[in-house]
Amino acid sequence: MLPVALVFAGLSPQSWGTSWEWSATNTAFSNPPAEYRIMQFSGHDGAALPVSQMVAAGIGGVQLYMQTNGYLQTAQAWANVSNNITALKAAGMQVWMTDENGYPSGMAGGRVVRPIRPMRVAA
Repeated sequence: MLPVALVFAGLSPQSWGTSWEWSATNTAFSNPPAEYRIMQFSGHDGAALPVSQMVAAGIGGVQLYMQTNGYLQTAQAWANVSNNITALKAAGMQVWMTDENGYPSGMAGGRVVRPIRPMRVAA
């Protein structure tokens, strides 16, 4: 973690063995860029995210997943996630997309194996 902090504070690896001003490190940590801030896992289910409130709270990005109603199947579901991504990016936040519809993750709500019967889990 210290090397990340030092690079973030503007100190090159060549200067790590020398003394530096801790004020540069303190300044860097007082207002870090989005990529060094906390990511929020968002279960928004289609609603517009409160982006300005999230930025004010110090959140640097969102791990976003599509709403469960109409999951991967409706134009409205895609529009909702697209609108949230646009708003988050405009605010300078990071966006990570995940698949969280059903267990285990990554199954895309069963759509991956639906057309291939032998690939389905047998009870």
